[in-house]
Amino acid sequence: MSSMNSSTVMERAEIGRRKRRKTRAILVDAAMRVIAEKGLEAATNAEVFSEAGVSRGTFYNYFETKEDLLKAVADELVDQLNDQINGDTKDIEGAPERMAWTFGRFLQRTKDDPVWARVLLSIAAKNSPLPLGETTQANMARDLQHGRDQGQFTLEVDEVAINIMVGTVTQAMHSTLAGRTGPDHAYHMAKCILLAFGTPGARAAEAAKLARPADF
Repeated sequence: MSSMNSSTVMERAEIGRRKRRKTRAILVDAAMRVIAEKGLEAATNAEVFSEAGVSRGTFYNYFETKEDLLKAVADELVDQLNDQINGDTKDIEGAPERMAWTFGRFLQRTKDDPVWARVLLSIAAKNSPLPLGETTQANMARDLQHGRDQGQFTLEVDEVAINIMVGTVTQAMHSTLAGRTGPDHAYHMAKCILLAFGTPGARAAEAAKLARPADF
């Protein structure tokens, strides 16, 4: 009897966890739609829980503030992009090429979806020490070690390399949103990053070409 009761409790707990994950996902999806329609600053929590079809109380069980909600939205959007990048770069064996392609994809997504970029940048500075999320951080650390193993990266400290990459990405996103970038901006920025990581000049110049939109 005790065993059956224990099993029932565990099943109910798992059902509760699934329900919470589902409700949270519904709220995040609703927030994306509201932000896309109203804009980042104008979107309100009330509009989000109304769009999601849940009560005010339910909403605040998941997110205490608008900032909490924006962080969840940004995390979801970045995770989606990282999933796409991982799929699209699975056949790219060279670490410099993979890094350049990823950098260019972030900038292209910024051009294609300014709302996505503004949501991400709005919380990036407050999300230290992981401004672009855990998945992005883990992917960068993996690619950095891969580059060292290939003899293409000589910068030994991950934190330094990640600071260079994240700082460059976020500033380039700001410049892109402001319309201050030319057609080869992503190429030149990717080349500078690779040179900073220690990639030989000729290889850096060639790999950086993958940051150009035409190569997506």
